[in-house]
Amino acid sequence: MFEEVKRCCLSVWENYKDRPGDYYKSKVDYVKRITNPKDYYILINMFDLENQRKLYNKLSLETRDYCMEEFTHMKEYYNI
Repeated sequence: MFEEVKRCCLSVWENYKDRPGDYYKSKVDYVKRITNPKDYYILINMFDLENQRKLYNKLSLETRDYCMEEFTHMKEYYNI
């Protein structure tokens, strides 16, 4: 699942490839440096809500459901 989230994140960041400066490159490099599967939520939280929707639409249902369930548990744990 982690690799799927990572791959889909990179796909969403492709939309920013033509932006001036190093915005795209810095985001892609950051995604590539994340190697701990438990940090998948960092990948998702890099995006605003619109891009999170794009990301979730790229994920398999299994991965999407897992991510959403984990976020629910995190919200409950941190009382958000």
